[in-house]
Amino acid sequence: MLPIESVIKHPDRQVEIRYLEARAADYVRHLAGKRPGLELNGQFFQVKLVGQHRLPIEVIAAIGLRAASRTLVLQNIRENYTAEELEEEMRRFGEVDRVLMDPSGRGATVDFCRLITASQALKTLCKEDWDVAFRTLIPRPEDPRNDHLTVLLGNLKSTSLQGLLRDLGSLLQFHNGDPMSVRMFEKCAFLTFSNAENAREFFNNYKKPKGIIKDWASKIRIKNLHHRAAVKLGASRELRLDGFTDKRVDFARLHQDFSKFGEIYYVFRDWKKDHARIVFTDVISALKAVEDIYENRSNYSVYSGARVTFGHPPAPKGRLHRWHLRPLLIPNIHEDGLFTTGNVDEGDDWEYAEDVYDDSDKVNWIWRERQIPGTDKYRLDVSPPRNPFDPLIDISLMPGTEP
Repeated sequence: MLPIESVIKHPDRQVEIRYLEARAADYVRHLAGKRPGLELNGQFFQVKLVGQHRLPIEVIAAIGLRAASRTLVLQNIRENYTAEELEEEMRRFGEVDRVLMDPSGRGATVDFCRLITASQALKTLCKEDWDVAFRTLIPRPEDPRNDHLTVLLGNLKSTSLQGLLRDLGSLLQFHNGDPMSVRMFEKCAFLTFSNAENAREFFNNYKKPKGIIKDWASKIRIKNLHHRAAVKLGASRELRLDGFTDKRVDFARLHQDFSKFGEIYYVFRDWKKDHARIVFTDVISALKAVEDIYENRSNYSVYSGARVTFGHPPAPKGRLHRWHLRPLLIPNIHEDGLFTTGNVDEGDDWEYAEDVYDDSDKVNWIWRERQIPGTDKYRLDVSPPRNPFDPLIDISLMPGTEP
């Protein structure tokens, strides 16, 4: 079975199946070409490819956080439901594709039309004490093996995770945002990659200073393949926000709103282009942030008008972008947040437009380390070079000034 994001039923017996991966749709078309058509629930359909759709980032978050799929498996059902009655019970969450009852009547599988509906249903059903879980069906990692994905750097002089990542910056420009996790324990750092090839490239290119240990953390196994599946679909440690206009969104506010999801490497803010990014040290933190924004849009009204998506290093010249993601929209406080997200134009490649931040002046970025009030910890605030007399700019970040 191939992982599906949604099944949309159109009039005139047409069904639109949106797979999580474009190559899955190509494979289905290939198989259908060898037969009279595609058999679905006992019916044969003619198959054709439609325009590429943008994969919603909230779907990627659901996969990365809980290995979500469209199918829920229910066991030890307390009441005597028929298939029709159980389908009606499940419709409170959204459109149901089908329900299959176990002959015993104590179990069932429920296929929702949308993966995100199944994810929301599971969370509610668990709170209601249903015995329920997802049927595991996630994209396979490019390399399913677990060995040689985590690099150990030991005997480091500093325990600053931010300092380490900044020192390694030029070695960590992988197209998918790898590493997906960087952690410190005492004077050791563990860099976990989603892709074994990226891990080997970093391991080979890192020229360790004298006294530093470099090795494979071979005893560490990545048991949760859904984290790697999320990265394969486009998740990264970086969130980008474009299009908000509220000038209250400063460095302090960004740290305040997003540090609750996990440790932050740095926060970038460009007042002139209404652009910000939050770079975490673990992809799970970014996934949690996306899910919270999706479910609690009103809590982020200060970012009204923003598109939120995962960030990646710029694609090399002549190389196509690998992901086609649908961002979250943070609407005006008077608008319906879920509705406006659904209205994102599938053909709107706003991320790659000329006026969107392209990192062309990254070498001139201004980095400032500031102590977090009331703690002995520090944060990194980053901004582009600007005229110090620009009223929109925090002058304390300009060269030659003190934080």
